[in-house]
Amino acid sequence: MRITIKLKLALSFALVVAMLISLAVLSTFSLSNLNDTLFSLVNGPVVRLQHALEAKGALAETVRQQKNALLATETDKINEYYKKSEASLATVLDLAQKGFEGASADRKPAWEALKTAAADFSKAAARLPQVQASSGQQAAISFSQGDVSKAANATSDAADALVEGQQNVLQDATVAAESAYQSIRTLVIALAASAALIAIVAATWMSLSIARGLRRGIELAEAVALGDLGHDVAHKSNDEIKDLISAMQRMTANLRETAGMAAEISNGNLTVTPKPLSDKDILGRSLLDMVERLRSVVTDALVASDNVSAGSQQLSSASEQIAQGATEQASSAEE
Repeated sequence: MRITIKLKLALSFALVVAMLISLAVLSTFSLSNLNDTLFSLVNGPVVRLQHALEAKGALAETVRQQKNALLATETDKINEYYKKSEASLATVLDLAQKGFEGASADRKPAWEALKTAAADFSKAAARLPQVQASSGQQAAISFSQGDVSKAANATSDAADALVEGQQNVLQDATVAAESAYQSIRTLVIALAASAALIAIVAATWMSLSIARGLRRGIELAEAVALGDLGHDVAHKSNDEIKDLISAMQRMTANLRETAGMAAEISNGNLTVTPKPLSDKDILGRSLLDMVERLRSVVTDALVASDNVSAGSQQLSSASEQIAQGATEQASSAEE
């Protein structure tokens, strides 16, 4: 399979983008869960703790209004204080019911205990105005310090236990929310670090791969520049760098072949016929023209040599004839 530089870049970029998308999705999902946790925390333990605290405050207000009624001397004031006491006690009962309805299964018994204690206190408190009206202030105070006080203390103890329990629940929920936040934070950091690490590794790997290929190409080009046509390099990866080196190797092979042709010609072998690689092969065409011109020069030299040889033979024949004539004339003169 051909893995080009473009494909490497695309795969690396796609992997980093996928990691970032996963990070975004996970962050959104985690934040949603954390928001749900906080919403449940606010609308669960926090609200019920608020109910418990308000019930405790309303209970204290009930007792305070009862004491005001016991100490008052005017009938209108006494009735007003008892009405306020009843309203506060009704608030306690209402808050106890709300807390019971929204409580988890393990917390319902505590709210049930508050409801029961508040109901008993309500029954005892309802008799207090009657005792004060029929038997007087001292009898009402004695009754208040007896059954009413016991019921109020039981209700207060139930409220205190409920507040403490709700505080523990809230603390546990807070710890759980903090743990969830830490887990989400760790996971997000891990994903972000992984994406950054992948990007760094991919960039380093690609830069080293490209640098090695280019360095081999530069070595080959420098060798050719120095006239060393026997230098060869290898590149294993099947990418654009390999295409570049392969093209340079073909160039070197062509130059090597052309140099071989030139060597044959320099040794006097004019039978070789250089073949230009294309119409743009200036070196090949020039070498072919040179061979053809050298052949023409050699042919002309051979023809001239033949002509000189023939002239020499004619001159030699003429010389022989002249010598023979001279000999004959000499013989005639002697006679």
